[in-house]
Amino acid sequence: MTSTGQDSTTTRQRRSRHNPHSPPHDSSVTSKRGVKKGALLHSSPSLAELKKKGRMKKLSQAAEQDLVVGLKELDVNLEAKTLSGTGLVFDEQLNEFHCLWDDSFPEGPERLHAIKEQLIQEGLLDRCVSFQARFAEKEELMLVHSLEYIDLMETTQYMNEGELRILADTYDSVYLHPNSYTCACLASGSVLRLVDAVLGNEIRNGMAIIRPPGHHAQHSLMDGYCMFNHVAVAARYAQKKHAIQRVLIVDWDVHHGHGTQFTFDQDPSGGQSSFIWTCSHCHPSVIF
Repeated sequence: MTSTGQDSTTTRQRRSRHNPHSPPHDSSVTSKRGVKKGALLHSSPSLAELKKKGRMKKLSQAAEQDLVVGLKELDVNLEAKTLSGTGLVFDEQLNEFHCLWDDSFPEGPERLHAIKEQLIQEGLLDRCVSFQARFAEKEELMLVHSLEYIDLMETTQYMNEGELRILADTYDSVYLHPNSYTCACLASGSVLRLVDAVLGNEIRNGMAIIRPPGHHAQHSLMDGYCMFNHVAVAARYAQKKHAIQRVLIVDWDVHHGHGTQFTFDQDPSGGQSSFIWTCSHCHPSVIF
């Protein structure tokens, strides 16, 4: 009887070893044997892990919803034209002023003539999309300049040479001509025309060839050949009319564009966070 029982037990152990699908005799022994050396036992996730997974799922759903909304706002019209072309504003009327009492004054009509001739030589003039220049309105100039200053500049149209010289001498490095105010308004308006064209998806980019220049002009002050600060007016105009939130202004003139800097440094609406301005001017001792 005893030997028969031992044979039966031995037979069951051999069967278990050769047949992995046979039911285990001792579950505790089998579970220990079934775990490989170095393996970790799987346990149920903790409450903290479940909460973390839930938050991640919610964040993933929120991001997915944002993506869906963004895709819906995209213009996927395949027939829409791809923006191309560089706009150009150039008006000969901007050459109708000069210094009446100093023919050697550095700022003169020759500046625009030189730029135009170079564009022709390089074959670039005909490749641009031409836009008609327009005059800036007083309300547009007032985005940067005071009404009193604009009105004063407007009166220069009716001054004689002596009166113009007296007023010009109250500023630094400027002259005045009966056409200075008209041309300055046309110069500012030319830049605004390109702002509308670019942000209105008419062209990809643009260039305004204008004078008088503008980056030295301040809120109520002429300076360095400049009457109105065209780029500062354009930046504020882009914000107001086209709801542009941030504007980058890159000034690469040899002189510091302090008028533009002061405009946004003193911006009461927190303009330093809305306008980024950088200038690559040379050292003040450099003479050109």
